[in-house]
Amino acid sequence: MSKMRILALCAGLGAGAALVGQSLADQAATLAIKPGLWDMTTQSQSSGAPPIPPEALANMSPEQRQKFEAAMAAHMANQNKPRVYKHCITEDQLKRGIDMGKAEDKCKKTVTTNTGKVLAVHVDCTGGDPANPEHTAGDFHFEAVDSTTVAGTTDMTISRGAQSMNVKSDIHGKWLAADCGDLAPKADATK
Repeated sequence: MSKMRILALCAGLGAGAALVGQSLADQAATLAIKPGLWDMTTQSQSSGAPPIPPEALANMSPEQRQKFEAAMAAHMANQNKPRVYKHCITEDQLKRGIDMGKAEDKCKKTVTTNTGKVLAVHVDCTGGDPANPEHTAGDFHFEAVDSTTVAGTTDMTISRGAQSMNVKSDIHGKWLAADCGDLAPKADATK
């Protein structure tokens, strides 16, 4: 698992998780929310330690390892603080859903609820080094309170061997405008 991926997971799975799904083009319904500029707030809690492969730590110089450990400690200390950011959601993203996995990951996504009001997805992924794979599993539950308000939760467990970390997040989104201005949608959000 890369350092950046660990930090991203620790951050509560970020804006992409706000409307997580699988390719929903073949589904009858998606969340009934407006496309455009959204104000997203996430607040996360984690327990356990990130499942970092021992060989990744071994390949770091002492200075790199010290910086990495300091960054992780600082991030974990700030984890419970709400994070607010802007996110651009396109009509196309709403139609297709947002894919959680990377190309090299083997992910099974099970949509358990998919209505205009509620989207619930269970994700189970295995990826990374085949000799020491990382396993990520969890649940996403999002509700369109109305077309301009979203509330959600995530509960993910990331593990490798005996190492395991659980990340729980609360997500709240408020639609701001139809035009995203200079903020571009995330290019990888619909892969």
